[in-house]
Amino acid sequence: MRFAVRGAVAAALGVMAAGFLDWRAGVLVAGLTLLTYVLLDTVPRADGARSLRSLRGAGYRLLRDGPHRYLAVGPGGVYLVFARLDPVSPSRRIGGVPAERVAERAAAHAARQERVLGTEVVPVVLVTGRLPEPVVRLGRVLVARPRDAVRHILGRPEALDDADVRRLVERHRS
Repeated sequence: MRFAVRGAVAAALGVMAAGFLDWRAGVLVAGLTLLTYVLLDTVPRADGARSLRSLRGAGYRLLRDGPHRYLAVGPGGVYLVFARLDPVSPSRRIGGVPAERVAERAAAHAARQERVLGTEVVPVVLVTGRLPEPVVRLGRVLVARPRDAVRHILGRPEALDDADVRRLVERHRS
């Protein structure tokens, strides 16, 4: 499906260029458009982990919990951060998937972590694009751009001391 849409976009751009200039320009534009799509698919996506690193200075421990997923354990609590940085669209879709479905999956994964750790885990989905507010709640899931998510986490009142953080980190590793 995605390839068909991209092919149609490339063909339409080629036809427009051919109409304005000549057929060679149309072929060139269509080819360059397709090449751009191929390159965008092969270049690795940015990872939101870079923004999360600033949490370390505030006493948080970042633990990898899978591809593009981190457990941030610190004074403000435990956060399961999905750091793929998918784009959010005005039609309430995150990375092409309905936002509610993304939130359900994030909440389910956070619930599994809660059973392992024995404490509340707040799921956070990092996105790119415009949001109506810096941090949007979808049920118990927070959706935010990386910097806004970090600000939100750092703004939480202290809920865990150093001993709690160490205990939760060890529980996660075992």
